[in-house]
Amino acid sequence: MRTLKVEFSAEGHSDRVDFFWRRARTIGESDGYGKYAGTDVADTVARVVSEKQREDRLRRQVRAFTRWDWAATMRVDPLDERLARAGIARVRPPQHALLATLRHHPRSLRT
Repeated sequence: MRTLKVEFSAEGHSDRVDFFWRRARTIGESDGYGKYAGTDVADTVARVVSEKQREDRLRRQVRAFTRWDWAATMRVDPLDERLARAGIARVRPPQHALLATLRHHPRSLRT
């Protein structure tokens, strides 16, 4: 069973994650890239470094950590593969008819 928006505290920081599978001790992050765009190059680098440090803190507290972006979600298989590699067991069979509708969604198209 996964839990949304779980907070981890370590090393003087409090970090909230998108998904946490307690039994598997696995964190999942759904990434949007806009948060990394800074006001200038130095700000952008600082944001990326800060996120890498956050991820490292979180990785030290769990068994597995995985992330995906919107494209992986909409194509389904990449997200499924990431979750499986992270040790997340599927709880029910995929609903292929519903998943097939994602192929026609504008966000599913590769850019």
